[in-house]
Amino acid sequence: MDQSTRLIVNTVSNYATLAVNALVGFLLAPYILSRIGQESYGIWALTGSLLAYSQILSLGLNSAVNRWVPMYLVEKDAEGINRVVNTTLYFYLVASGIVGVGVAVLAFGFPSWFDVAPALQSASRITVALVGAAFVIVVTLNVFAAVLSGIQRYDLMALSDIASDLGRCLGVVIVLSNGFGLVAVAAVFAATIAVRGSLKAVLAMRTCEELRIDLSLARWQTFREMIGYSINTVLYTCGQLIQRQAALILVGLLYDAAAVTLYAMPLVLVSLGGQLVTSGSAAMKPAATRLDTLDKREQVQKLYLLGTKYALLLALPLTAFFVAYADPILHVWLGESYMASSSILLAILASGAVVYLWHMPAFFIVVGMGKHRMFGLLTLLRAILSLLTAVILTGVFELGIVGVAIGFASCEAAVGLFLITPYCCRCVGITVRRELRSSFVPAALATLPFAVALGCAHRIFHFQPENILEMLSLCGVLIVPLLAGWWFLGFTDEEKQRFARALPLGGRFTRR
Repeated sequence: MDQSTRLIVNTVSNYATLAVNALVGFLLAPYILSRIGQESYGIWALTGSLLAYSQILSLGLNSAVNRWVPMYLVEKDAEGINRVVNTTLYFYLVASGIVGVGVAVLAFGFPSWFDVAPALQSASRITVALVGAAFVIVVTLNVFAAVLSGIQRYDLMALSDIASDLGRCLGVVIVLSNGFGLVAVAAVFAATIAVRGSLKAVLAMRTCEELRIDLSLARWQTFREMIGYSINTVLYTCGQLIQRQAALILVGLLYDAAAVTLYAMPLVLVSLGGQLVTSGSAAMKPAATRLDTLDKREQVQKLYLLGTKYALLLALPLTAFFVAYADPILHVWLGESYMASSSILLAILASGAVVYLWHMPAFFIVVGMGKHRMFGLLTLLRAILSLLTAVILTGVFELGIVGVAIGFASCEAAVGLFLITPYCCRCVGITVRRELRSSFVPAALATLPFAVALGCAHRIFHFQPENILEMLSLCGVLIVPLLAGWWFLGFTDEEKQRFARALPLGGRFTRR
């Protein structure tokens, strides 16, 4: 399979995973909330946010694995592949022990640190322990996901992820419909995570013929070289975790678990939208690595410009929809009680996420080229500034959880626009003006028909969906100007021909 076809297959696989994950997340979040209550859901959200920091212990080695594996494949160096994979696995086994100790400490102190009600203290400790066990498994088996990514088998990763998501959905519905609560949800989550990690390990071993597990192949020198490459990814991971998770922790420390739920629900929607762009961008990293290894600089630049344009083609209309219809979206999704408190948060968070989503393809391509030296520092700087701004807006100006949202969203946009964009352009050898001309301008023009239709529905016809059928009807109407804008204003003739060939009958028509 050639690189272009493989990239299409990988992207489609990622979007299939996203579709299932988004559907499961969209349906399960309000269902769990309605069954376990606002405070218990806040405990659930806080637990995930705190334990997400265990990803730091991977030290970004996954990033090194899925860069070096495709490089060694090009060079036909099986010894190099096994040295890198076994070195990483050895370290992950050590890191999983550290995570386990951290989970025990967190489980013990969680109720007092976050002022959990006495009736929920025991459940909160068990929940932390169960979810923590899942994260220990994730840390240990992470290397096999990186191998599948490195050999560009996103279709196999999609298989394991989709199976896990569907199993989690079924399990949660069964336990909650039978009267169980927060602890049962945590148990289902831990079980499905374990199955997903194990399945990826089996698929990686079966697919990568060169791979064999032998920890005696682990080498300290290889670890040092991988850390040298990955340290910037570590900083990026830290920055992303602070940017995405610290807001919930800050709300939990300043207020209570119920307030965490108010903030978490719009954040879930924004995150699902973000996954739409991330899923389409992740496959670009190994592709960029391969092209850079073969010294095909112009193709890397083309991949960069197309990636950022397609990210904006998705991010701009999605953000406009969230901002215009924040109230109806939350009303249909969660009910009237959450609409007034969380709709302003959804609009703010969605607005700040546009720039973040714009940079997702850039991040994967720059990391794939191994030129992400400053990317991690800039991302960490953005996160620290966001946290400080949020603390000032809540503590000094007393803006409450709205201040937290403004702090994180404003800094995310400012640092992204004025620091990260110029850096990424320099890494791939293009100017900011060229990126704006080739990516932002066509994406903005392509979004205009959608924006006009959205404005007419919202401002002129005053259409406010009150149930899921009306919301789906609105989306169905808006998809027409969106696709028309993409086709006539966003895509070049070359892109139209490429997309036409990718359709089931398109290749037949184009050959004629």
